[in-house]
Amino acid sequence: MRIFKLLNTLGLALLMSLCLGSVAQTGDEDEPNYRDQVQIMYLAYYGRPGDAGGLDFWAGKLEGVNGKLEEIINEFGTSKEFTDRFGDLDDEELVNNIYRQLLGRDADSEGLNFYVNGLREGRFTLASLALDIVKGTQQNPGGRDAATLANKLQAANAFSEAHVEADAPYGEFQIDDAKLWLGEVDSTSASVTAAMDRLPDLLEMFAGRTVRRPDLEVGSPSAGTTSLTTGSSFTLSATVSNTGDGDSLATTLRYYRSADAAISASDTQVGTDAVAALAASGSSAELVALTAPSAVGTYYYGACVDAVARESNTTNNCSASARVEVGEPEPQTSPGGDVGGGVGGTPPPSPPPPPKVDDPDPVLTGLSISVGRASGRKTSIRLALQPENAEPLPLFGDWEPFEAGSLCCYIGEFKVLQFWCDADYTGSVQIIITAERFNGSFEDSASFICE
Repeated sequence: MRIFKLLNTLGLALLMSLCLGSVAQTGDEDEPNYRDQVQIMYLAYYGRPGDAGGLDFWAGKLEGVNGKLEEIINEFGTSKEFTDRFGDLDDEELVNNIYRQLLGRDADSEGLNFYVNGLREGRFTLASLALDIVKGTQQNPGGRDAATLANKLQAANAFSEAHVEADAPYGEFQIDDAKLWLGEVDSTSASVTAAMDRLPDLLEMFAGRTVRRPDLEVGSPSAGTTSLTTGSSFTLSATVSNTGDGDSLATTLRYYRSADAAISASDTQVGTDAVAALAASGSSAELVALTAPSAVGTYYYGACVDAVARESNTTNNCSASARVEVGEPEPQTSPGGDVGGGVGGTPPPSPPPPPKVDDPDPVLTGLSISVGRASGRKTSIRLALQPENAEPLPLFGDWEPFEAGSLCCYIGEFKVLQFWCDADYTGSVQIIITAERFNGSFEDSASFICE
């Protein structure tokens, strides 16, 4: 299906001029827009968008009477569709039904009495009643009713164009579903946006085609550690997966810090990451560098992915949380036993230098690196030196990061760096790390695909 355009909202002045039968103009100032006038009649009398053929037919008839709407209005109000749907209603039901399909609400008591009495006294007919209700919105051009009617007109125009583009049938068996779809449009712009998002699925259903939609979920995040010191650096990683059966558009992953284990978009946002378009069953591993809070305490970190068009379920777009305890840094003790500067402000000693190459222990057996993800625009690299018969050690001494890399932080015994692909480069790269420590020089490498 081609992407169809969302029509611009018609201004109230145009809406009222159409309702009152005056001439609306298209791009050519001398060319009346009869099609829009007819669309309003479909809303007023039938409560649904006009089909393309019907709009063209009635626009042609309107043009034939030089735009005099009153000369064709009786044909709308006495049509088979109108009488089949509304002809058996009593006066109160008829007025309330027209209010609901035009304005999304029941008539207020004053309006109900006015129109019911008008019908009974012969001041209105079934043909003129709906049009007069439309005209009544002119009395409050900035009100909710006027906004609702303008939004319904916008959505109806989009539908009438889209069902032709989608080659979807629109007849007796689809009218009720179209009315339900249009009935969800109210005075808010959000309701128009939501209707546009649902329209492709509606037309796919009309055409009898399988509707495929994306469903984005965020897996459990990882902070790499459960214990941090105030102001220290760490990374938060999470994977976004498309568990639906349709492709998703590109979107944004937002990282949050919370005071409790429940992560939502109302928590404190601490970072963002771009998520590329994902095919059905596809996933994308994301990573962000963060700084621990300056206050000691227990914190929870997680992420939420922004919903995409036509997503089947948006209640699962936020992850679980990763709990992190943040404490004060270890105090340094002076040679005299005092914490901090010592007596008379004696500065604390410098940390001891790493062992020299000729130290008997430890004997280094290798350097290893691993990448957090194999492809994308960026990845994290974890490095560890492995002594003989001992646990991995943090990487001290000399190291040569690859170009475009930078130190991120420590995760336990591992040093973490990040790598970004140049903006104009795609293809495979080889990440190489070298280090000199103790008894020799060591090197390891990993592959990464910039895409």
